[in-house]
Amino acid sequence: TAVEPEWLAQCGTPLAVFSTPLPEPPPAYAPPPTDSVLAWHDVAYGRHAWPLPRCLRPHPDVPTRAAVFASALLDGRVVPGFAELRPQLLTAPALAAKPEMRGVARVGELVGALAARKVTSLASLCAQWTVSPSYLREQVAAWVPKAAHSKLANLWPRLVKGALDAWQAAQQQQAEVAAQQERKLQRAIAKQQAAEDAAAAEAGEGSGSDSE
Repeated sequence: TAVEPEWLAQCGTPLAVFSTPLPEPPPAYAPPPTDSVLAWHDVAYGRHAWPLPRCLRPHPDVPTRAAVFASALLDGRVVPGFAELRPQLLTAPALAAKPEMRGVARVGELVGALAARKVTSLASLCAQWTVSPSYLREQVAAWVPKAAHSKLANLWPRLVKGALDAWQAAQQQQAEVAAQQERKLQRAIAKQQAAEDAAAAEAGEGSGSDSE
């Protein structure tokens, strides 16, 4: 059986050695069902360090994941409702992902608030908003002019609800996919069992004829 090189990296075998995250292409947030900040890695396999195709894996550094997630959040790629704020933003969302920008107060405070609670995905954001709906509102307010603060206050409940609804829909979709895969597996098992039973029955008939 042929083994695809990508499989060796994806299956997490201990013989696969991954590099530190590559700076280019830069890490990026992948929406549900992945729902994670991913980075590219070089991969070597075995004691001879055979090179394998580059692969995507969750970025191991929490502050980096938080920064990339902050950029995606402000850009409306995590919670679509945030796109309504984009024209009002004082700083481009992409700058939140740049390490050199963390010295800027609004960038550092937002990324810091996310990193402190390890919020780097829609799932972890929803977990925080479930218990504290005002989480991040102060930090996001620093990204818009004071004249837009009332708009943000009115929009905020919809942002939180939109995130929770999106996550619930993603979970439901994942459950449906898992159920479909389980049904497919059960059909395959039943088909294989039927084939084995038919083969056994045919073998039994053949041995009966021989004995006669």
